Amino acid sequence: MQIGVTTDAASDITKAEGEKLGVYVVPMYFDLDGESYMEGDHDEAPRDGIPGLLTREKLFDLQRQDRNVTTSQPRPEDVMQTWRRALGEYEEIIHIPMTEGLSGSAQEAVMLSHEDEFEGRVHVVCNKRVSVTQRRAVADAQILAGKGYRAEEICRILERDAEKNSIYLTTGTLKYLKKGGRVTPAAAAIGSILHIQPILSIQKGGKVDAVKLARTPRQGREIMFRELKKDLTERFHDPEGRTCRFATAYSDDRAMSEEMAEELDVAFPNRFDKEIVISPLNLLLCCHTGYGTYGIAAIPVCPETL
Repeated sequence: MQIGVTTDAASDITKAEGEKLGVYVVPMYFDLDGESYMEGDHDEAPRDGIPGLLTREKLFDLQRQDRNVTTSQPRPEDVMQTWRRALGEYEEIIHIPMTEGLSGSAQEAVMLSHEDEFEGRVHVVCNKRVSVTQRRAVADAQILAGKGYRAEEICRILERDAEKNSIYLTTGTLKYLKKGGRVTPAAAAIGSILHIQPILSIQKGGKVDAVKLARTPRQGREIMFRELKKDLTERFHDPEGRTCRFATAYSDDRAMSEEMAEELDVAFPNRFDKEIVISPLNLLLCCHTGYGTYGIAAIPVCPETL
């Protein structure tokens, strides 16, 4: 293949998984007590100038200790280094960054792609994706490249389908939504006292918005399924999900995502793709939503990949 694919860790693709998939992944950074930490696994060594790695377990431990961990967009030097490595193997690359609704990294990547060494060889896709939907865009880009599509055509197809996805999440705490300004302090206080669960949505603009409130986990799942079915009917004109792929993601409780996958399997027996992706939620979204987060997604199939 002459066209490679790069992305960032907001795609739920880890560095180790990217190596298996043939995808180059730009790392994410997080700020804790004024110092920058890089997302990583236990068997990785921190880079020079980085005090340590932030693993999934460490993030949730810090959150439960009420420590303030904030996100930081990918560093320009890491983006360019990743592109240089990819261009050592491929003639051109498609770069799929996280949605501009959550980070300025997409705009920054566009700017960097116009540097002399990358001009005409790096093509940035701004298709408003994150988590499992961004992951699917990476897979579609690889399929399209394998089919012989030119880089410009792949970008056009992926950006055409930018709004063709739907994500619903719920979380066990309102604390981090309050910090991020997604709910008012008063609503967060009342919700905490009453143990109300917010239902969050990531839709066309790629931003995380609170759309509903649930009093029990069961009611939360029912609301997510109801809203997802509504999107399938009204936005995608496919109430049975016959032309959709489905996925579920979780922060720290895989069992909950496995339950959601079983419910998706029952709710959409006629779906296009029988496999339902179960993915650990990237740490960027975990910082925005907190521990105890899980959700579901529907992604209409890109016809050119069939």
